[in-house]
Amino acid sequence: MKLVTDSTATSPTFNLPELQQAFQEHAQAFDTYEERITKMSADIVALEKYLSSRGVGIEYTLKTREHRGDYEGLQWSKDKNGKFRLLYVSYAFYPHPEGDGEGTHDHDSRPLIETPLKTRIEMFKFLGMFVHRLAAQVSTNQYPATSQTRAEVEAEL
Repeated sequence: MKLVTDSTATSPTFNLPELQQAFQEHAQAFDTYEERITKMSADIVALEKYLSSRGVGIEYTLKTREHRGDYEGLQWSKDKNGKFRLLYVSYAFYPHPEGDGEGTHDHDSRPLIETPLKTRIEMFKFLGMFVHRLAAQVSTNQYPATSQTRAEVEAEL
């Protein structure tokens, strides 16, 4: 859904004094909203393009919320087309009603940039941590600069 905005709209004047005061205190939040959302989305796209351009081909998941096996988070992984993307993932397990038998699960995985705005806003605050941890994962999974014997590799573990 594309928001239709009018950047030429002037600030309204309200009859209710409390409303006018509240609006004056917080008008900047409304005035800069579209710009902040646009920048957030641009950051998500830029990060994904950068990681792709560097050939980062290892999977990594940062769980931003976890409770009793259910979780949601950010993931660098292959999408349904086999291309590495910055994904939003969520997993929920629902036990069998009688408690004896297989339960069901719900798994959602889609590009972060394609998620609803509310989800993007919530996950955006974790992108810095995601980059730190993905970088740590990438640096520990590099091939050694020189050849090593199996014993040398095992000794490092």
